[in-house]
Amino acid sequence: MIIVCKKCKASFLVPSTIFAKGGKKFRCAKCGHIWEESPPAKQASKAPQPFSPPPKAHIAPIPVVEQPAPEPVIFTPPPPPPKPQLDWARIRRLAVMGGAMASAIFFLSAFIFIAGQPIIITHWPQLQPIYVALGIATDPLRDAIVLKDITSSRRYQDGAMHLVVEGNIVSHAKKRQVIPAIIAEALAPDGHVIESWRIDPPKATIDPEMSIPFSSAIPSPKETAVEVTLNFAEQPDE
Repeated sequence: MIIVCKKCKASFLVPSTIFAKGGKKFRCAKCGHIWEESPPAKQASKAPQPFSPPPKAHIAPIPVVEQPAPEPVIFTPPPPPPKPQLDWARIRRLAVMGGAMASAIFFLSAFIFIAGQPIIITHWPQLQPIYVALGIATDPLRDAIVLKDITSSRRYQDGAMHLVVEGNIVSHAKKRQVIPAIIAEALAPDGHVIESWRIDPPKATIDPEMSIPFSSAIPSPKETAVEVTLNFAEQPDE
């Protein structure tokens, strides 16, 4: 039988048996149009049909085969990696071990600091005040003489500004002591020494449990002095 494209009117010759199961969809081989063709109606009589020349040959249309639609692919994200769990037992063990090591180092350092006091003071005499403050060692001047109640001020003397230093020499000894000279140093704000001078004590010796005042004045330094330090020139002899 002959079917005609609904769009470009191209004719195609197909076997009638193709409609054995009902209508079919066709794609035009010329224009690509797709249409549905119903099966031919049954004829009431088999009267002879007038002869007509066959149509021009065309490429047979391609039956459209309906393919089932593919099922959609649902993307499922991978589960997140598990969070790391803290091993609290191991952390506690490490903390205990660290505390034990720190304690051992502390006690070892304290033992060396106390037991090695004579050697340490010999090589680093500036650590002597620390030992004295901690009560581990005695001040070598505690049983001799010390300087107390030190003050410094600026005063006009003899028509000029002077730096005046005053204080007391106190004896803690059990017998008379020789008083050494005193070295005074005036310090600038940055700590450097701007003036240094010697103060001779008012007496050569001091009796036990006695206190002797002293005073010293020098022309005021050109730079500003913020502190005055006093030290004995040498350790007093007994």
